[in-house]
Amino acid sequence: MAEHTLPEDVHGRRITDRGLKRGLRVSVLAGALGVAWWTMVQGMPLKMLMEALGASGVLIGLVTMIMQVSLVAQLPGAFIAKGLGSRKKLWGATVLTARALWFIPVLLLALLGGRPRAIAWAVLGVVAASSLLNQSVTALWFSWMADLIPDRIRGTFWGRRQSWVMLASLIAVAVSGRILDLFPPARQGGGSWLGFQVVFAAGALMGCVDIIVHLWVPEPALRARKPAGSWLEHVVDPLRDRDFRQLTIAMGIFTFSVGMVSLGIIYLKKEFNVTYTHLSAISIASSLGVLVSGFGWGYVLDRIGGRAFGAIMLAMIPFSSSVWFFVKDHQTDIVGLVEHVWILGPVVRGLVAALPGGLEAAVRGCVMPQAMWLLLIACFVAGTFYSGVSLSQLSLSSALLPEKGRTMAMAVHWSTVGLIGAMGAVVGGRVMDFFTAHPIDYVLPTGARLGWHQLLVMVHICIMWFVVLPLMLGVRRRHGEPAVKDAFARLLTTNPVRVVTNIYMLSSAVSRRQRARAAQRLGEKRTAIAVSDLIEKLEDASLDVREQSTFALGTIGSADAIDALIEKLDDPNSDLAPQIARALRCSRNTRGVSALMRRLRDPDRETRTESARTLGEIGDRRAVPSLLEMLAEEEDAKVISSSSEALSRLGELAAIYEILPRMKATQNPVLKRSLAVAIGDLLGEPEGFYKVLAKEQQTQGSEVARMLKGLRRSIRNATRQKMTDEGEVLLAKTRAVEALYDDGKLAACFEILFELVIGLAALAWGVKYGGNSKALVNELIWRDERFGIGVWCLDLMRQKWPSVEEPKVDEVDLLLGIYFLSCRAFP
Repeated sequence: MAEHTLPEDVHGRRITDRGLKRGLRVSVLAGALGVAWWTMVQGMPLKMLMEALGASGVLIGLVTMIMQVSLVAQLPGAFIAKGLGSRKKLWGATVLTARALWFIPVLLLALLGGRPRAIAWAVLGVVAASSLLNQSVTALWFSWMADLIPDRIRGTFWGRRQSWVMLASLIAVAVSGRILDLFPPARQGGGSWLGFQVVFAAGALMGCVDIIVHLWVPEPALRARKPAGSWLEHVVDPLRDRDFRQLTIAMGIFTFSVGMVSLGIIYLKKEFNVTYTHLSAISIASSLGVLVSGFGWGYVLDRIGGRAFGAIMLAMIPFSSSVWFFVKDHQTDIVGLVEHVWILGPVVRGLVAALPGGLEAAVRGCVMPQAMWLLLIACFVAGTFYSGVSLSQLSLSSALLPEKGRTMAMAVHWSTVGLIGAMGAVVGGRVMDFFTAHPIDYVLPTGARLGWHQLLVMVHICIMWFVVLPLMLGVRRRHGEPAVKDAFARLLTTNPVRVVTNIYMLSSAVSRRQRARAAQRLGEKRTAIAVSDLIEKLEDASLDVREQSTFALGTIGSADAIDALIEKLDDPNSDLAPQIARALRCSRNTRGVSALMRRLRDPDRETRTESARTLGEIGDRRAVPSLLEMLAEEEDAKVISSSSEALSRLGELAAIYEILPRMKATQNPVLKRSLAVAIGDLLGEPEGFYKVLAKEQQTQGSEVARMLKGLRRSIRNATRQKMTDEGEVLLAKTRAVEALYDDGKLAACFEILFELVIGLAALAWGVKYGGNSKALVNELIWRDERFGIGVWCLDLMRQKWPSVEEPKVDEVDLLLGIYFLSCRAFP
């Protein structure tokens, strides 16, 4: 990071790049402790504690509702922040107090264990007090992070942070579930509250340590002081922005819908009698989904934008939720789960049967409720999608916020989201209570019994697809972001794990070979989401990395990739001009034509050569005048060859007037064949004469015989009804050419070829040759330009050139002449 872009901290000291990276690592560590706190005191254990205390569905829903409503406390906290010199101190003291409150349930369970209903209401009070304290300063933390994290790595950082903190969550939920199963709650025979006491005490302790560790994260100075105006103006002002308002409403309704189905673990506990360890396993599966996807989603988010990424995640969520329509109340192992699944069942049975005896027995002995097997898979997938939505919200909300008033805008966002989403869990709890008292006696076509949670899932799916997704799509696309369908196509055509690995290696590897190889792989897979990373590597210290990044961008060929290559091609300090010209040849994009034309006068022969070749490959005729000018002035054999080839690809017949004299004059056999191929492509078919040369080199005389045989067939067809005597003369001349070629008398062959072309012209148009070849050529060009230029070529090739040392006709000249006649005998 450039020094001038680094912010100052609250003490006026510059936050160095090294200090920034260290602070972000500390933030990840602190976040891991914080999410462990949340998992152990506000996740599954809290809902299970309320259920063990005999709380109703509505009361359990109130827990989530209070958490959501408390988000409104961010508003006064944001006003307080306007007059602060430091956000960190107030945030730390307030949140530390909120975390310490969670020791209270531990004491209540020890002192009032025999009064579960009183404890339930007291826990609800702790939730309210802790949530209000937390949320009153949450906007301070978000604005602190928004000021600290550079835009270029925002999505990547949040993705990595999410993965690491989910690892902590995974461990915390596994430990919690195991402890709760070891110490069943007091309402069960012989049970106690010790399990919940241990879990809540450990969680509260980690929550406090989180805040202490977090104080080592650097804090940028506030960019705005307390503004003038009423509090209502500052609350309403962010909502005037259409995109900000659209995102806030979408996330509010999303939160409502998620809260509505958040009591699924209670449904499992009541209907399927699963253990706390089973419930922990579901949370672990979800956390694993977040953990696995977090690193990759961050990279993807930075490269396709929060809007498209969020829309894709929202569209996919209902597919993972639909698993609830297939859950059944019976025990099974993995083999029984897939027993009746087409193809998958026999495959799994075969794999298990192939295991060694002891391992096969262990697999078949792993029996769980069928619902658990399905939900473990579904929750892993769902974890990836829900985490994607969270990342999108974090990224978009930060990006849409103005630097001025960012803290207040963040508070408005989360407060509004909380208010809209607050009733979701209460609605879910009310539905639970009603259908628990009035159960539904209906079995779905899938064999699953319809319960209150399935009804909520149906509503959840409809809200996701028909309300939240359209709202997200209503956020306007930012500059440089792809459309949702293009972004989705990019994701479908990539292997996320491999892509993320290569992007990571491209940015983080210290070996030039590893970086170059990563760039090469990204290009081979046409990984469009890696374009920004590859563009950065055009400035890498290693030429290998710069070259491979250049070729990768050309292979990908997206608009941003081509624009970056063109910009670099026009950079006078760049040493990649030949490589960029080759890369642009892969994309064949006409946007690079002007820049390539400018490079035709470059002092470097490789640059001129590659630029000419690329212009020919692109096929834009704007390049013809520049290529003709270069061909006329150029002396370098390689550049002459490339410009001639380019002009032939562009179909520029006038180029023959420059190419043929070059071909006749050169003593370089390679250049001569190259120029002959260019002329052949112009007089005949593309690639036609190259094939003739290649086959003639394999078997001498084979192509001459084939072409002359074809020419004789054409003459017979043309003279079948008239002028048969003239036709016989022409046929005799073709046989004479073949015989002279076999004898190696090439100069004599050319004289007969010229006589043959005069006869063909007379046969086709009645044109007579009076000894003036120039007049004949002009007449034929007027009738058929390509045929006339071909006759001009034959006339020049049969002549001796005074300017050429030891002038002679060789096989290439003769093959070219015969090829022209075989292609253009009767135009």
